[in-house]
Amino acid sequence: MKNIDKRPKNTSTGYRKEKEVVGWLERHGFDIHYQGGRGPADIIAINGGKRWYIQVKYTRSTEMGFDRFRKEMNPLILMADKGRGTAVLCFVVQNSLWFVSAKTGRTLTRGRI
Repeated sequence: MKNIDKRPKNTSTGYRKEKEVVGWLERHGFDIHYQGGRGPADIIAINGGKRWYIQVKYTRSTEMGFDRFRKEMNPLILMADKGRGTAVLCFVVQNSLWFVSAKTGRTLTRGRI
């Protein structure tokens, strides 16, 4: 019999990586205003004048191509524009983080978990 309470492996891994990203953001002075994982943004983080709408993407691959996430980027950009913020993709690769503008592809910052 299938256990319906147990999350699929990729869902629980993604949730754990989102928590690690939240920890990194908090250690770097961001206030977390939303952490849900439903909708275009997984996290909304604010630091001074910066308001980031973040979609977290975990991958085991070192290739961080935007093409895999095209369908998710437009709703994220619209949400960020409406909230007067920046749409950000956070790529988590092993223990490294890359925060990248969803509009321009420019790296905003990097870090380690």
